[in-house]
Amino acid sequence: MDELIKSNEKILLDIVIDVKYLKGKRGKKGRENLGFVVFGVKWSPRKVSTVYRRRFAIESSYRMRNLVKPKTSSKNASIRYFYGTFMHSHLFFERI
Repeated sequence: MDELIKSNEKILLDIVIDVKYLKGKRGKKGRENLGFVVFGVKWSPRKVSTVYRRRFAIESSYRMRNLVKPKTSSKNASIRYFYGTFMHSHLFFERI
């Protein structure tokens, strides 16, 4: 990877645009243009959009899990589990 960064070679990136027609979904009408920059992928724009949406959901779940990660020095797994469950439910009900 370091060789690629230090190299003067040009990298060709593709710009992919997926157009979705909302058709009244989520109370919206019109179209939604989703743009992505990809490298070395020969997929349709819809597939790029779908894969990215799934990946984003995974990353978001990790981010949410890290928000509720309990800060404890206890080595007791039951206490850590309790803190994690408590913090997760606290954040969930805080949003309601």
